[in-house]
Amino acid sequence: MENVNFPLSDGVHSIQSAKVYVSSLDNFINISEFRIYSDKTVDSKAYYDVRLSELRVGNVDLNKAFMTSNVLIDEIVLNDPQFKVEDNSDSKRDSTATGDLNELINGVLNSFEVQELSMNNGKFTTYNLGDTFKNRIDIKKLDFKMINFYLGDDETRKADQFFYGEDAAMDIQEADLYFSDNVHVIYGERVSVSSFKDEIIVENVHVEPREDALENGLADQIMRISLPKLTLSKANLKRLYNEGVFKIDEMLIQSPKVEITELSESEKSQSSVPAKELLEGYMNELSIGRLDLRDGEVQFKNDKGVRSDDIGFEKFSLLLEQVFLSIETP
Repeated sequence: MENVNFPLSDGVHSIQSAKVYVSSLDNFINISEFRIYSDKTVDSKAYYDVRLSELRVGNVDLNKAFMTSNVLIDEIVLNDPQFKVEDNSDSKRDSTATGDLNELINGVLNSFEVQELSMNNGKFTTYNLGDTFKNRIDIKKLDFKMINFYLGDDETRKADQFFYGEDAAMDIQEADLYFSDNVHVIYGERVSVSSFKDEIIVENVHVEPREDALENGLADQIMRISLPKLTLSKANLKRLYNEGVFKIDEMLIQSPKVEITELSESEKSQSSVPAKELLEGYMNELSIGRLDLRDGEVQFKNDKGVRSDDIGFEKFSLLLEQVFLSIETP
């Protein structure tokens, strides 16, 4: 088949392909120039765009899939895919689609399952449709592995999922995350995320203000942070994904350098940047059993580069227990 265009059941997304080869004898599917795209004239909580030069699916019982509408695939490997997710969760219309991936197969399949899903050298971008810098995440290189990816009606299978799978691990390089304060961006050279280990490791982190935020006078205080390594141990990633509640047993922050600059020209009050403003939109609640900060440096300055009130520490360490922060807006 050539020039395939297949609307999905959510009424928002469609699959497009230059060429599709299907063999029930070999239990094999080969799709060239694969794409999932969205129709933004239809309201949805999320719009997905996926591009892939070639998609190969092997060892799938196509006859059984046609008879039962249950698709079971041993393994899918995605090479060099590009993903874009546009968040439209602010939409209040009753007709708005939820953006849940399960909607993509409703009325077409009973279930779609991949026992092992892998991605190599992917690119990923997500942002708010109304403000492309709000809660924006850009990932230049993403390697990903998931077990038991599942879409379908079996609620027991969907309970406690992590990104629609049982467990997943990601190795991320060159990631940019835009904070909710509309001022700061966190740049990570390498990020390792694993629900198998309940662990996040971030290497060579930098927090900087956005140039446009400074030019437009959006900030009354800016932070510049450099951090060689951040480790989150026994981090409940599934609960973060499902409930927005991030519970971490231990957070280890090694050798951070922090510079906080007060902008005297700002008409706003001179106060620290609330953590709520930074994290809102990413989680509703944060709790840390033990926060261990080692060998840090901090300095406070005014907008002319002069140390403010002579406050500064060459070195400091900090140990806190039972840290709790409620971020959800009332």
